[in-house]
Amino acid sequence: PTAAVPAWRQPGAAPEAVIDHAAAGANFQIAWRRNVGRGSSRHEHITAPPVAADGKVFTMDGEATVIATDAKSGARVWSADLRSHARRDRVAFGGGLAFDNGKLFVTSGYRFIAALDAASGKVVWKTAVDTPIHGAPSVTDGKVVAIDLEDEMTAYDEATGAPQWNYQGLSEPARILAASSPAVVDGTVVGAFASGEVVAVLAANGNDLWTQSLSRSNRNNA
Repeated sequence: PTAAVPAWRQPGAAPEAVIDHAAAGANFQIAWRRNVGRGSSRHEHITAPPVAADGKVFTMDGEATVIATDAKSGARVWSADLRSHARRDRVAFGGGLAFDNGKLFVTSGYRFIAALDAASGKVVWKTAVDTPIHGAPSVTDGKVVAIDLEDEMTAYDEATGAPQWNYQGLSEPARILAASSPAVVDGTVVGAFASGEVVAVLAANGNDLWTQSLSRSNRNNA
């Protein structure tokens, strides 16, 4: 039977990246349309899927500006400019959003991961990372897990942003513009990397459980 989906907290709706048979409307119509910031261009690219929770739709534009929009009226609730103003970081793209426990977690190609108060947009914490993150994070059991451009999967503490563990996959220079988000099921994190490698690790400590390669080993097949 169909079931209502009251929130879409992460790119895959939930940490497991699986939803039930959703009860959707018979005839879809546009209720409202609003601008969500800087669009894609030669230097900026929007790759973050929107998420929705607590009556708000959260979006991130091509320059790491996060906007919260009222889901019913389309009115802007708040906006937060998270882009870096350093000279070396004038151009960046990618990242994503995830919602959990009243916080909005943000990853970005500007080399950071952050937590915002979902009600006000105030930055709770912001952690600098060494490598751009092109995919959205996954949040579960007090951890925020994300995969960076160098195929390294890292878990951060949901409350403080402190790194807890990491798993280094096989690095692959040939990749598409966006990136996947890890899936978390029953204490196991499953991550997919640009090299074609799929791994499962323990969410508690990052110890690997199994790994599988979905691509050929020949480097000419990148």
